[in-house]
Amino acid sequence: MGNTAPNRFGLVVAEGLWAVKLADTDESVNYRQVDYGGRTAIMVSSGRYGISTPWYEHGFKRVGVPMLGEADSLNVSVSVSVLLYEARARKAGW
Repeated sequence: MGNTAPNRFGLVVAEGLWAVKLADTDESVNYRQVDYGGRTAIMVSSGRYGISTPWYEHGFKRVGVPMLGEADSLNVSVSVSVLLYEARARKAGW
């Protein structure tokens, strides 16, 4: 099956070694209030299709980047850049 969503999901979840964060605007916590300690995986997807259902079935924390103005979400590359920068900054003690 190669690089399918279920296989990636199994790698991240099976061992319980990763703190998974879902980049989602619904029922999310502000990205600045999230603990990025330990090994952190951030799952993102395009706004068109969203994150697949199996990721939500494990109760992973949803993390969002607040928006100003009328738009409901950022481009996925912008969102992941903000999230990764924040996670790295926290790990470095900034």
